[in-house]
Amino acid sequence: MKNTIKLFGIIAMVAIIALSTVSCDLFFSDDNTEYTPMSIVPNAGWTQELQLGSGTSEVWLAFPIAGGTTYTIHVLDWDRRSSLADVVISGKIQGESSFTFTNSDQINRDVIITGSGVGVYLVRVTSYNQGSRFNDGRFRIAVTTTGVRPASPY
Repeated sequence: MKNTIKLFGIIAMVAIIALSTVSCDLFFSDDNTEYTPMSIVPNAGWTQELQLGSGTSEVWLAFPIAGGTTYTIHVLDWDRRSSLADVVISGKIQGESSFTFTNSDQINRDVIITGSGVGVYLVRVTSYNQGSRFNDGRFRIAVTTTGVRPASPY
């Protein structure tokens, strides 16, 4: 009996580890450019500063989702003191061809999604106003299951 309980404990630990990591293969975006998404851990705060420009027209991020769980994707893309880039985010489940949302230039706008199964959610970040002074620049993304926006690092 003790060995059976230990075995179930080991299986549960392996399942938790597998669900907490994000595995994303290389994939091609709409413009046929190859990308490897950066992994985001939900509830871990803001990502490091990410950059658009200097040859980077889009950035892809990924995080694990579970059915029935609500996720808020927080965007920090403009702040009067830090001159961040002005970005648009789009999201879809890995393996799907169409996006489930695209936020249209709403500064620091949060997007709420609900997981429909276990998998990986992809977030594409592009510049809002191609050719403007806000085309290039920095931004940060955070994902939470609490809906609470992390404090600004600036």
